[in-house]
Amino acid sequence: MSDETNDAVAAMRRAAELWPQNGNTRLSEYLGVSSSRVREWLRGARPIPGGVQQEVNDLLAQFPNGFHQVDPHATIRILHEALQAGGYTSGEAAAAIFGVAHALAVRVNGRDETLQALNEIR
Repeated sequence: MSDETNDAVAAMRRAAELWPQNGNTRLSEYLGVSSSRVREWLRGARPIPGGVQQEVNDLLAQFPNGFHQVDPHATIRILHEALQAGGYTSGEAAAAIFGVAHALAVRVNGRDETLQALNEIR
């Protein structure tokens, strides 16, 4: 295997290890492929397509220390880029992200507490 293939397989292994149980199955569900395909990639029996490798890299970037510690900046950057790739302008993507985050904050914290927090960060 080439160094590039070894790196891709190593990244896929790290991604599967994000899930404490059934990592290969959970990774296959995340990627939208069969678990047998993930096993083939991990064995090096098939090359990992570039788009899949990018999804794995994005997943690892969002959770550099596992699911227990999320880097919100990386997550939002990746989401912003994905929305733009889907046809949103940069401003539309930012507004969509803010709208969803605001709705979640209101649901979790309540309207008044959310407005107070927003005023404090201005």
